[in-house]
Amino acid sequence: MLALGPLGHAAGQPALAQQVTAAADQAAVAYAQGDFDKMKKLLLKAHSLGKDALATHPVMARVYLQFGVLYIDGLDNRAVGLRYFAKALKIQPDITVKSNMATKPVMSAFAEASQQANPDDEAPRPAPATAARKPPPPPAEDEPERRPARTASAAGAAERCRGDAELADVKRQARDELDRLEKALSMAKDALKKESAEAEKFRTEKMELERGLGEAKQRVTQLESEIKQRDKRATATAQREKAERDAKESLEKEKSEKDSLILDTAQRIAQLEKETAEKDKVIAAALQREKKERELREKLEHDRDSNEARDRERKAWEERVRAERDKLEIVPPVPAKVAEPLHCAVPEEIQGGADLFVRCVTQPTIKAKTIVFYYRPPSSTVYNALVMDPTRQGWSRAVITANKLNSKALQYYAEARDGSDSVAATNGKASSPNVVSIAPARTFSK
Repeated sequence: MLALGPLGHAAGQPALAQQVTAAADQAAVAYAQGDFDKMKKLLLKAHSLGKDALATHPVMARVYLQFGVLYIDGLDNRAVGLRYFAKALKIQPDITVKSNMATKPVMSAFAEASQQANPDDEAPRPAPATAARKPPPPPAEDEPERRPARTASAAGAAERCRGDAELADVKRQARDELDRLEKALSMAKDALKKESAEAEKFRTEKMELERGLGEAKQRVTQLESEIKQRDKRATATAQREKAERDAKESLEKEKSEKDSLILDTAQRIAQLEKETAEKDKVIAAALQREKKERELREKLEHDRDSNEARDRERKAWEERVRAERDKLEIVPPVPAKVAEPLHCAVPEEIQGGADLFVRCVTQPTIKAKTIVFYYRPPSSTVYNALVMDPTRQGWSRAVITANKLNSKALQYYAEARDGSDSVAATNGKASSPNVVSIAPARTFSK
């Protein structure tokens, strides 16, 4: 058993290293999204997994390096970041900072930690100690001046060798410093290039939003102009009808006056005209009455048809709402343990031509009053918002109708808001939303 114990521990190291690497990759993604809290949680998880079994493994150097980036660039704590950089360099002296993390504060602190870890790169090395030499023998009587000259020459040669060694050491240090500066300059250029690309993307999105706003304003102005023209035409029509009615009344009045004159000139003619007028009046009244009755009958039939159509539409709508409500009520229970602060049960792929029902729930520690679900097609720059309804099972639910799912994908994210309408938890972000694939709608042949 004692012999097999170390072997089993060594066999488990690759799997443990994979877990730590996965957590470090997720932490790098969280850093790119600006979510420093999530990055810290993932790094703490990676540290707890590998601090004992993988204490000297290169993956722990990567974890310590990301800790340093988090504390310097995200938490504004340079002293703690330097300590983590020192730990990373102690495990892997040739480790480097990725270009997407190579900000100016990070690279300055990393350079300082590198100098502290390798002090020989900055200070000149001491000259090697020379071997102890025996004192020269006393000069002979016949050579009083030759031996002192030979001793001075040997001392000068040793001094020249020592100077050449120091010069070579200084040159090596200068080359190392030049390589380090070129590397830092390359990483700074990569970071600047990325920032320029993000700024260009922001300007493009801003221009698209401004163009959309201008088009909307032009449409509003056009609609206002059309409404004014329609009102003007309606006023002109009313005035024309009034003028025609006044002219008709004037003609009738003149006709009555003429009839009175005719009645005054001849009794018989007046009597006949009176009878004729009465007959015409009776006929006109009958025709008018028939016209009114016909119009009233047509109106009643139209109203009856309209009411029946509305009743049919209302019943169909009630049936559809009842079916949707029954479908919404059939939801699974809330899981016993919610894996993230705001969890949304949304499939990765849905079928086109059908409504999409989404459910979200927060952890018990999140004090959320409402949950808002935001969604849009990839071609749109504006999100649609749905306030989710709470259910008896504990979920908050919402439905996206089929007519909104007419593209190949759907982008979404959700926000849990507290009583002061502040964001308490999120699932995805507007800048990095979740994505659902939409399969083509099914067609059925007869």
